Amino acid sequence: MRTTRYKFCALTVSLVLLTTLGCKGLLRRPARPAGPVRLPRQIVEVSVDRDLVARRTVSVDIIGVTEVESYQWKRKPIDHYWTPRDPLRAKAEAEGIIREMEFKADSDLTEVHDRDDLPWDKWEEKRVTFLIVIADIPGVEDDNYRRLVLDRKEIGGKTIRIQVTKDGLEQVK
Repeated sequence: MRTTRYKFCALTVSLVLLTTLGCKGLLRRPARPAGPVRLPRQIVEVSVDRDLVARRTVSVDIIGVTEVESYQWKRKPIDHYWTPRDPLRAKAEAEGIIREMEFKADSDLTEVHDRDDLPWDKWEEKRVTFLIVIADIPGVEDDNYRRLVLDRKEIGGKTIRIQVTKDGLEQVK
């Protein structure tokens, strides 16, 4: 009877030691940063086709939003966004998380914004995980072609290239 008890105790101690030693490596792993992974600061290049600006001014906005806010921005009707005093756009302007651009026939058709030109400081402070690009494109009615949602997985390389054409917005890779 005693031998069985000793064997059981020895087995239990052995299992505890093996478990503890096995978990030792897990305890030394570096801690993951809290919260979502933010976007890296990148150069953003926005180009507009010459044919579009011949007809009228093309407006393009880049807004930095969090994951929670992205759901609202993905569903926002683009026609409402461009109306005067739109509450969502006004809020983005008040928070300083928006970069507005206008392209005209007599202006450059490409704007390049370096890492210090965009409101990256505000975006980092807010823990932005998405860039929402919205364009007022003449002749394009579908919201899916006037809005571009970019997250960390869709942004590659050192430069984000966005093209505005008569067919809509697209990211050039």
